Amino acid sequence: MEPWRPTLDEGLGLFQKEQFEAALEKFLSISDQLAPPGVDVQIFFCMKQLKRYDQMIPYLKATLEIPGNGENAELWRMLGLLLLHNERDVPKAMRAWKYALHLDPSLAQQYDGLQFVHLYDVMKDTGGQPVIDFVDLETGNFGMHFST
Repeated sequence: MEPWRPTLDEGLGLFQKEQFEAALEKFLSISDQLAPPGVDVQIFFCMKQLKRYDQMIPYLKATLEIPGNGENAELWRMLGLLLLHNERDVPKAMRAWKYALHLDPSLAQQYDGLQFVHLYDVMKDTGGQPVIDFVDLETGNFGMHFST
């Protein structure tokens, strides 16, 4: 048996019991022993439950690389939100959101801020600079405007 297997099994059991903090500790303790993505997906889902948004981006990116997950519009929407909130990177956030909307156009009705994506390229071409008004990681909404 692989030396990391018991810790992985413990972490999975803790996750199923919704003991996310303890599960996260288990997954983090073995993350360097496994080839990517290893336990990155489990780490992401623990962090999501614990609302540890500031550390989530690399684990979400690894989650998106798992076959099938790259077509999950909600994960792409969340990546855009985290890029906007954590890194203040509007162009990267817009790329993630455009892909999310490509996968599921109905997201624009669920999250008001995503309607901004359609205006972004037009406003950017006129020389306006995007200004982030707010990012609400709990609701998934954000507000922006352009300065001229």
